[in-house]
Amino acid sequence: MKESFVDQSPAFHAESFAYLYTVEQNHFWFRIRNQILIHLTNTYLAPYTKPLFLELGCGTGFVLDGLTQNKNFQMIGSELFWQGLHFARQRLPQQPLVQLDARQMPFKETFQAVGAFDVLEHIPEDQQVISHVWDILQPGGYFFVTVPQHPWLWSLSDELACHQRRYTRAEMIHKLTAAGFKIAYCSSFISTLLPLLILNRLLFRPKFADQHGRGNQEMALPAWQNNLLERLSHLDYWAIRHGFSLPWGGSLVVVATKDSS
Repeated sequence: MKESFVDQSPAFHAESFAYLYTVEQNHFWFRIRNQILIHLTNTYLAPYTKPLFLELGCGTGFVLDGLTQNKNFQMIGSELFWQGLHFARQRLPQQPLVQLDARQMPFKETFQAVGAFDVLEHIPEDQQVISHVWDILQPGGYFFVTVPQHPWLWSLSDELACHQRRYTRAEMIHKLTAAGFKIAYCSSFISTLLPLLILNRLLFRPKFADQHGRGNQEMALPAWQNNLLERLSHLDYWAIRHGFSLPWGGSLVVVATKDSS
């Protein structure tokens, strides 16, 4: 019988991977996040030749699939739950994948880049993970992070997703700099849609859960609405691609570096 090398964690419901696997490819939020991450990783890692890049909490491999479009990267996907790795293997049959607890990583200055994409908010010991990332990065390496932003946006959707917290920009920067990182870039995204997100939080509540009791209305969008939200979100991508830092938004992206000086 397959099981995780740690006990089932309350930080995530492992059965949710099957649902995510069916919705990520077409959902506007996952698609926009991938475009932003592909741009930022390509930009900051351009000086490297074949950088070794570890993704923490790769889940079903959706982000990993996007990042491997850059054939210059040597990507390794890691995930705590074997259920996530099962779907990642279906999506990326040739990709190196490992089961790994981000709180206990057996490496030392091994990687030129590490990514944690909407992972830290699930982990009570987020500062511990950030400190371990510092340890496993080589000097001059980069840590790419996305997290949900603005604690005042907290809702039942966060509870269903097993979030421990939503971050402020100041909190995320403080936690990274406390571990020794320098901030190379920081921006909100899902900024264009922030008024709609606020309206949703004020006026509506998820009306149903999926068959596991984990889903929510924000994941189940009509195709026309999903397409419209993706088009609007492209304004965020355009701004980030042109070097702007957006002050507010439902999510936050940070590029931090382990300064070699």
